[in-house]
Amino acid sequence: MVENEHADSRLKNSVERFRKELDSWLEIAQNQGDKALGIFGLQRSSAPFSPRIDLVETTEEMIVFVDLPGIDPDAVDVTIAGNMLTISGEIEEPEASKESTVHWSERSSGSFTRSIPMPSPVDSEQVRADSKNGVLTVRLIKSERTKARQVTVKSD
Repeated sequence: MVENEHADSRLKNSVERFRKELDSWLEIAQNQGDKALGIFGLQRSSAPFSPRIDLVETTEEMIVFVDLPGIDPDAVDVTIAGNMLTISGEIEEPEASKESTVHWSERSSGSFTRSIPMPSPVDSEQVRADSKNGVLTVRLIKSERTKARQVTVKSD
């Protein structure tokens, strides 16, 4: 009887550890967007291109820098839904003439999508995107409720 209780206890501990690990994975997936695929080792190897990004937070805004060399800015879609910024577009395949032979090809082509969760709530009505020298800069103004403000302390 004591042996059965010990086995039940080990099973309960194992199930509890598994549940905590699963909860952790789900939280990462919810908070990290596309980045979670890489954390779990599930990044699609068939994805032709995934632009590199930097996400910078200031007191007033979130700034996302996206490397998009050689991509026409008019071919890039930027959308914000809730707190998720999504950038998508397509890289045209380089044209090669019938008389040419490609000896080396590392440049990607095809469609891409990056979804980036914002760490702070942003005002979806105040988003600006500019492109210069192959870098897309998206500026998202923070929601008023998340901006730091000075509070006056009153005394009696």
